Amino acid sequence: MAVIFKAIMTMYLMIAIGVMLYRKRILKNEAVDGITDLLIRIILPLTILNAYTNHYEDDMSLGLIISIIISLILHAIFVITAHLFFKDDPVGENAAMITNAGFIGIPLVTFLIDDSAVFYTAGFMAVSSILQWTYGESLLSGHSRFKISSLIRSPFMIAFIVGIIIYSTGIKIPDILKDVLSELTDINTPLAMIILGTYIARIKTSMIKNDLKRIMKSSVFRLLVLPLITVFLLSFADSLDQKIIYTIVILASCPAAISVAMAAKRSGSDYTYASATVCMTTVLSIFTLPFILFLYEII
Repeated sequence: MAVIFKAIMTMYLMIAIGVMLYRKRILKNEAVDGITDLLIRIILPLTILNAYTNHYEDDMSLGLIISIIISLILHAIFVITAHLFFKDDPVGENAAMITNAGFIGIPLVTFLIDDSAVFYTAGFMAVSSILQWTYGESLLSGHSRFKISSLIRSPFMIAFIVGIIIYSTGIKIPDILKDVLSELTDINTPLAMIILGTYIARIKTSMIKNDLKRIMKSSVFRLLVLPLITVFLLSFADSLDQKIIYTIVILASCPAAISVAMAAKRSGSDYTYASATVCMTTVLSIFTLPFILFLYEII
């Protein structure tokens, strides 16, 4: 429990730095938007790619397949549960389904497990990305059409596909490129935390008060209901590699993804509500994440 709390507090102190930098106007909106693009388009995809340049044990290939299968099952449950309780609230439904596996999940997995566990995060994130770019986008836009090319061209999916090719073929990456990947990967956590802090700093109290009931409903489902379902179901998977299971529990328990707010803005949905929900779940997760992870450890 102490290790979990220390890891989470380390991350949230970085978030607090982001809040301070924004409020002191050291980081302004233009800089925040630029760094966010850098993280989403470059740093996070390279973090995933870096995990596949290290050729671990042979059984990790099977582990990746297992993580994808479990992620598919869990996301199907997330979709069904969220749809039942958020029928007329597409933003809330997206916030409940899509976790911040990239900005919060990967740093936590690295802190609490090790760098090699990032290998398994890609399966969960691939399923989550496909869900968001298809079903999630259709909910927000109000129609069922979506461009599969947009999904395939997304930086994360490109990194995932290239990573799988590198890993499965055993392509040797030059040491200098591996060093570059490693150095860029190291800045993922602090940059992501600082940017999350700037998003929180942008939210005004009035924005939360106006939609408090909907925000709290989405937060409860994202941070408690769906993670508790995850812990319950995966408690029966004690015969599987617990590194895989623990990784998925961490990812499934994260707050709502920043991409939910970005998708809401892109589709003309309620961006204010989406942003407030992302921020609220991020703040509340400082309490819920230790609880969920401690519960998993004692079951």
